[in-house]
Amino acid sequence: MFAPLSRRSVLGGMLATGLYAGVQGSQASGKTGANFSRLNKGFNLPGWAGLDDERAPDTALLQTLFDLGFTHIRLPLDPENILAGGANVLSHIARCARQLHAAGFALTFDMHPEQPLIDLFGTDMALAGDLTAAAWTQLAPLLADLPPGTCFAELLNEPPLEQTDWLDLRERLAATVRQICPDHGLIWGAARYQGIDETITCPTLADVNAAAAVHYYTPIGFTHQCADWSGPALQRVGNLPFPARRNDPAIMALMEALTREGNAEAQAFLEQEFEADWTRTRIIHDFQKIGNWSRQENCPVLLNEFGVLNFCVDPQSRARWIATVRAAAEENGIAWTYWELDQGFGFVADRHDARSIDLVMINALLEV
Repeated sequence: MFAPLSRRSVLGGMLATGLYAGVQGSQASGKTGANFSRLNKGFNLPGWAGLDDERAPDTALLQTLFDLGFTHIRLPLDPENILAGGANVLSHIARCARQLHAAGFALTFDMHPEQPLIDLFGTDMALAGDLTAAAWTQLAPLLADLPPGTCFAELLNEPPLEQTDWLDLRERLAATVRQICPDHGLIWGAARYQGIDETITCPTLADVNAAAAVHYYTPIGFTHQCADWSGPALQRVGNLPFPARRNDPAIMALMEALTREGNAEAQAFLEQEFEADWTRTRIIHDFQKIGNWSRQENCPVLLNEFGVLNFCVDPQSRARWIATVRAAAEENGIAWTYWELDQGFGFVADRHDARSIDLVMINALLEV
């Protein structure tokens, strides 16, 4: 592994050696538009492309998933990891990309900051933006080595900024990538969480080879029940079905238990979650809304995160929500990428074992 360096020393070294060039403004490629169809059916693969070969997925598993119908893998990459790791991390990412590309998958390089850089955006936005642009300067040549129709650049996952600040940085990051990759598809999301409502109020990127990416975890009381990192309210919400309404027996029983415990925080959270019913109709409406926006703005839309945590959920309810979201996206011409391959939201128990695929989840995603 590499030794961590300070953010300013990494950036200063790149400026001194000419490895980083800040660019303002964006340039359209002049093409008729990138073909995003290769991203139709995908999954996120976090945790491998940062020098962690122990997280390398089994070759047989990748082949099985490709044969089942998956076409795309989104690779989350932390900008600070790229900068601190230098040539070692870049060569590792290149090997990962070649392996996945050889297996037949289209790829997205997803600039996906971890918590330290997210926090830096709140305390030193200029430095955080410089680091992200510098990471793209390093990563873009790897993107350029893969054909434009098979590899895409996602500028910044869930931009931790106000919209005005993000639009300025989005232009800068797009120009940084365009300087090296004039024809590759660009993917952008709206600040701060890439929700549907955030997206439809965000100006599109003026680049004919660009698509907007949305994330969908609605209702979060269902998709994140028993999450152990999101505060005490969600940790206490569990074993809830989909679809569901406020007066359903499982919801009433949980409300009564929370009352007995005196857990006002979890009770208030659940009441808020049921201001609208958890139904298929609600999901369909959300995707019709983003589908209509996509057509009006002539901007392709990708659903590159959605999923349900498996900590304490009924498997059939989980599969039902996933199938509903996936179908609603497809009906509106929206490509999708599930979060994630394995771990809490995953559909594979062990990325080293092709026999550990959850067939209920595969059927919800691929109808096989």
